[in-house]
Order: sequence, then C-alpha cells, then structure tokens
Amino acid sequence: MTPRPSQGLFSLLWLKDMNPDILLLQFKKDLPELPIERADVASAAGIDPGRIRALHAPSAAPASPSLDGVRRVIIGGSGWSTFEGIPNYAAAAELLREAHRRTIPILGICFGAQMLAGVFGGRVVRDNGREEFGTFDVTLTAAAEDDALLAGMPRTFPAQCAHQDRIEALPDGAILLAGSERCPVQAFRLGDSRTYGVQFHPERTYKAGLALFARYRGAFPPDRRAMIESSLRPSPEAH
Repeated sequence: MTPRPSQGLFSLLWLKDMNPDILLLQFKKDLPELPIERADVASAAGIDPGRIRALHAPSAAPASPSLDGVRRVIIGGSGWSTFEGIPNYAAAAELLREAHRRTIPILGICFGAQMLAGVFGGRVVRDNGREEFGTFDVTLTAAAEDDALLAGMPRTFPAQCAHQDRIEALPDGAILLAGSERCPVQAFRLGDSRTYGVQFHPERTYKAGLALFARYRGAFPPDRRAMIESSLRPSPEAH
C-alpha cells in the first residue's frame, strides 16, 4: 500500500468536522497540571480550549450522561498508576466501556493508554528499569501501514515520553501499532474499532516537554536529570 500523507494524530479521526465536542477525561494527581494538559490538547488539535469538556475523574465520578453530545473522548496522563486505587476509577472505566459500545472514537494517552489496556482485559505493570522520561524513538509495526490513524507516518519518529508503568499484555484482539526499544507497546488499537492508546504524548511539544521537566527536575537524581535533558529534542511527527 502506498502511504498517504499523514494528517496528524489528532486531525484524522478526531477533528474532521468544524465543531468537535471532546470529552477530556483527566486523572492528574497535581491539580495545577489540569489546565496545562487541556491547553496542550487544544493546541495539538488546533482548536479553542473552550471546545473541550474537561472532567477530572478523581474529583467527580463520571457517569453515562457525561457522554451526552460527546463525539470524541481523550484520556490524559496521571501521576497515579492504574492499579493504585484511584478515586472513581471504576466509574471512569465503565464510562469508557460505554463510549466504546457507542463507537465514540477514544484516544488514551500515556496513563490513558494503560487504562484502556487494563479496562479491556490487558495487563499493566510497574517497570522502573525500562522507564522513559524524555524524547524517545517510536517505531511503527507493519499493522500501522494501513491503519486509519497512523498510515503515512514515518516508520520511526521521536516522541515525548514520561512513564514508569508499561503495558505488559494487550487485550485480546488488540492490534499492536508501535513500540520502542524500552517499551514494546507504544500504540495500539482495539480490534477494528476507533479506540486507540498511545504510550507517548502526542499533545506535548518539545517546548512543553522542556517546561514539564523544569517543573519536576528536582524529583530526579543528578545523573538522571542529565540523561533526560540530553534526550529532549523536537518531535513534530508525533505532535
């Protein structure tokens, strides 16, 4: 198949119409990060942040009415692990099952990808030895060549990453679309649906990655800080 020009991770399935109505399901542990994530998603999508309905699930249990009028769902990142007993996690999981049943397109980012994997029968583990903080190369699988979201992307491209947990096993029927040297599951799709998970952060630019690291650099020992700083570089294809 001849690859067609990529239209970007956010534009192809999620934002083809002029007035998208997106539910951003947020799980940030640090509440000041909530508006930053929303702004990053809006910037990546090329839309006004007012088009995004943000719901912080740990603060308010989502329910089926949260999907009324929603045409796309995005699950963002988190400071929690999916297996840590997050408030309202079960309610959010059921909301995702309902969105998937309704065939509403879903994109899980980082924690969001791990949540999708776990909710639909996969397995997520903590793996500090293969954590990724900084910019890492992601490589598409053969299955991505004719995938509606990723066809036309370069086979290998840099992406912004920030995770210690990883998806160890995908749900039955899920299609592996991308991986990296340290993280075998970087992107997947649930069967023939429009439910996707990406372990990397397509909403985060190089500049945003620098700002994020500056806020949290004190959490890393000096040698790790140096490694992360040296890895950071632009990631236009992933964005």
